[in-house]
Amino acid sequence: MSSVKHLVIARPSGNVTAIVFDEDVARDDMREIGAGVQRDNPDVEQVLFVQKHGDMIHGQMAGGEFCGNAARALGYVLADGEEGSQTFTMSGLSQPVTVDVKADYAKLKIRTSLEHQQIDLGNAPVPIVHLEGISHAILLPEHPLFHLLKKYASRADRWKTVMNVLDDLNLNDRPACGLIFVDGVNSSISITPYVYVRNIETLYAETACASGSIAVTALLGKNLSVKVMAAN
Repeated sequence: MSSVKHLVIARPSGNVTAIVFDEDVARDDMREIGAGVQRDNPDVEQVLFVQKHGDMIHGQMAGGEFCGNAARALGYVLADGEEGSQTFTMSGLSQPVTVDVKADYAKLKIRTSLEHQQIDLGNAPVPIVHLEGISHAILLPEHPLFHLLKKYASRADRWKTVMNVLDDLNLNDRPACGLIFVDGVNSSISITPYVYVRNIETLYAETACASGSIAVTALLGKNLSVKVMAAN
């Protein structure tokens, strides 16, 4: 295992992502190397390793999950200032993704299965949307525990609160899972997302969450303007 030689820090929608371009990183070493990158760069929320599978670029998250903003960041970096489309594969997904880059804008296009489920929490159902590589539990304001759980999840000692909810919803065996609080009405909403990645045992109050935005939009079934309200 060697130290990182080629590292790029990207900030897609503020969701700080470290992209490691070293070609010799073994899969078993990614957790340790990723943790080291985050120790050296405390604002980094996730680490993506760039590999080559034949002629195709592959983005491998340290925890093996799917991360939409990391994919957007990689597409933007691969474009290297040129407008156009970048196609590559990502961990957690069975189909390649495409990122359309224009000026300072990167649009992610993916194909993924979507599965809807409901599990009771506190005698009231919680909708869950399973994407490939990540699942999201979505708490709406009408849930009786919404305000209490949102209050406790916003605290610095949020680990126990969020992890207990994810455990009660049977999501901890997924590569990654999120707990998303939804506020707002009509076509404009805000989300407060918390994402746990099992293999690297990280839990972040995300500054942005592309997969969470997809899950909420899929649940509510209409065109939405989604704003992320990150917890402190």
